[in-house]
Amino acid sequence: MKLQITESQLKYILRDENLLLYLNETIEDETKKLKEWGYEVVNTYKVNNYTMFLLHNKEEDFYEISLTSNDDDFTTYDNQIKKKSVNNGVMISSFNLMADRIKEWINRYGILVIGSLNKDRTYKYHKILSSLGFRTTPVKYNVGDEHFPDFWDFNIDR
Repeated sequence: MKLQITESQLKYILRDENLLLYLNETIEDETKKLKEWGYEVVNTYKVNNYTMFLLHNKEEDFYEISLTSNDDDFTTYDNQIKKKSVNNGVMISSFNLMADRIKEWINRYGILVIGSLNKDRTYKYHKILSSLGFRTTPVKYNVGDEHFPDFWDFNIDR
């Protein structure tokens, strides 16, 4: 298999060569990638042009929400980091529609983690979910390792 690396990925790899393991784009299937990272897809929920995934990290035993728009692959570095033109009204109304499902997941699985490789996006999610009445922890920066790049995340609860 031939490894394909975009220009933005190459810049990031040059900054931290250990990311090469994480950026292995030869694995095409999202579920396969998630399993390799210790995750399983527990549930999905689609609203407007967003799909929300509830993931379980078996190795560290926590639940995480991942969100993608326009059916982008949320397991690739480029889709995580790139800036997207988003209609804030549609995003907020989508989160309003997703709120009940998030509450169900919290009731069943407890505290959930939400994060992104994109700092601005993480803060936007934090602001929207806080305004919807979820208890949120402050956004925190996490230093990556040889398996995963730097990212920002926070926890939500009812």
